[in-house]
Amino acid sequence: GFMKARISITLGTAALLLAGVASAQDAADAVIFGAYYECNQATESRADELFESTIAGVYDKHLAAGHLLSYGWLSHQIGDRYRRLGYMVAPDMNTMLDTRDAIIEDLQTNHAEAAGEFNSICTSHDDYIWSRVASSNPDMTAERPEIGISQYYYCNVAKETDADAIVQEAFAPILNRHVEAGNINSWAFHSHVMGGPFRRLFVIDGADAKSVMAAWGQINQDLEAEVGDAATEFSEICGTHHDYMWNIDVSKP
Repeated sequence: GFMKARISITLGTAALLLAGVASAQDAADAVIFGAYYECNQATESRADELFESTIAGVYDKHLAAGHLLSYGWLSHQIGDRYRRLGYMVAPDMNTMLDTRDAIIEDLQTNHAEAAGEFNSICTSHDDYIWSRVASSNPDMTAERPEIGISQYYYCNVAKETDADAIVQEAFAPILNRHVEAGNINSWAFHSHVMGGPFRRLFVIDGADAKSVMAAWGQINQDLEAEVGDAATEFSEICGTHHDYMWNIDVSKP
């Protein structure tokens, strides 16, 4: 059966695990690499099998060695053209770049058949590198959820640090309240380091699709009611976004 390791994170909330794994300084330097795949929907479940049977083992070696803090594999539930998302979190940029090169070389050298079949199913992808701006800090031992909602924002680059400050100062207390109430498992907000056109990424994790959607609606109502001016300013800076709901199929540790 497919790996249901539910110590789950989405691309964004991957970094939430760092607090328990690394020192505060390491966590501040951590970067997330995400590969967003377009796949053949008729055969994409085979790509999931290949990830579980072969590709994940290559990642596991780097996790055990401390090169990676976490990694995961997510499948599309609702959203745009991306069907799968593989991510990994490293303590710093240089480690990320070295580890990515090593993983690619390992797959091409030792698992060429599986890698080739995978690439024939998920034929193209967009890469992003993200760094954490703000997040909740969930209990490392808590049971992880199955669903993540991600919002990928286009922003006015000249003002996007203002958006970061709004999230840190105005939004965070409200978001943390929803974590404490159990409405969501965690949240995170990340900034673009390298990759495609999206500039910011906002993520919330929840137990299932219905509860996370309900929480998302309530959070938006609370933001509007309690920090409406800040929410309006944020929307003016990061005015357009693409929404995804991901199934968190694999995540480690």
